[in-house]
Amino acid sequence: MLEEEFLRLTGGGRVPSSVNVFLLKRGDGKIILVDAGNGGKRGGMLRKLEQSGVFPESVDFILLTHMHGDHIGGLLGKHGEAVFSRALVYVSMPEWEFWQNGTAGPQGKQVRKVLHSYGSRVRTFRFGEEVLPGIKAFDASGHTPGHTVFETDSLLIVGDLLHAAALQIPRPEVCTIYDMNPSGAVQARRRFYEFAASSSKPVAGMHLPYPGIGRIGRSAAGYVYLPGK
Repeated sequence: MLEEEFLRLTGGGRVPSSVNVFLLKRGDGKIILVDAGNGGKRGGMLRKLEQSGVFPESVDFILLTHMHGDHIGGLLGKHGEAVFSRALVYVSMPEWEFWQNGTAGPQGKQVRKVLHSYGSRVRTFRFGEEVLPGIKAFDASGHTPGHTVFETDSLLIVGDLLHAAALQIPRPEVCTIYDMNPSGAVQARRRFYEFAASSSKPVAGMHLPYPGIGRIGRSAAGYVYLPGK
């Protein structure tokens, strides 16, 4: 990408972003959390949940788009204990297999702490399945080997399909250093941008500018981001 295009798309060189999690409340009262943020000193998830009247013991299900630290850190307390005492944690089989196979470094260590702390409450699913009633999982691998997009009746939750909307929606071929398989990540972006534009469902992204929900529409040059529901 040329510097002048970068400056034009970003409006001066800065790309708005955030770290979001999403809370879903089913008609039967069950509470679903999608991803869990950073946790620790950088994570404000628990405080914001409690401000909404939701406490960790109230959460029934946690769906993980993938297992990078800014998506699973909030699952653990400061001593490595499970924060959510009742919740079942769902992650795609390819993602679970990748991190189970001895991946080294701090990230692998954190994943193994999560898997140990939640033990038998960790459940896996395969792409194309309905993970919970009304929530289907789609293969969006590329960012990580098992990165998942979740679709509900009214929302498309795209995880880390993109990190910098101002750049990556008009230019889906632009990757960040966090995409583990850049070519796969580009393919996933193109596929789900078209899906989102065709379905007209709001898109929820973990790194879309707060509050993290908008729409992806078509433009003469490709795709455009429309903030808001």
